Amino acid sequence: MRKHSTALLALLLAALGCSGEGKAKKAGQAVGETVTDFAKGIGSGIDKRLEVEVDLSPRVSGLGLSRTVAKAAGIDSQGKGITVYMLSQKAVAGSLVAKALNSEGTEIGRSVVDIDFAEDDAQYITFQFDAQMDTQLVRRYTIDIKASSTP
Repeated sequence: MRKHSTALLALLLAALGCSGEGKAKKAGQAVGETVTDFAKGIGSGIDKRLEVEVDLSPRVSGLGLSRTVAKAAGIDSQGKGITVYMLSQKAVAGSLVAKALNSEGTEIGRSVVDIDFAEDDAQYITFQFDAQMDTQLVRRYTIDIKASSTP
């Protein structure tokens, strides 16, 4: 961060010391590009940090369900949870259970969500966990079919 601040300061000083509008314009453009690149780097770092490891059980995959991105629910959401973008090849309705597992593979949280997919459908599914669950202890999540559900 300090390195970027020094570079920005040097570019600004160069722009102020330039005689002629063309040189000042070029220096301003360089500063703008540097700031934009820096902000993009911060944004992608935060985006990656929100990603979580989610596995689908063979039973869920067998229903024709798959997933792409999975992220921790944002700061503005209520409670603790994850959002998973899921795709379906076939029509599927029922209940899914997401289990939060610690580093030893022990379950430390659980969330159940009812689903209703049409054939060739996709939806963001949000699993909300109990407020007492310590998200710092979660290493991965697994999604399975709720035992009492028959999708």
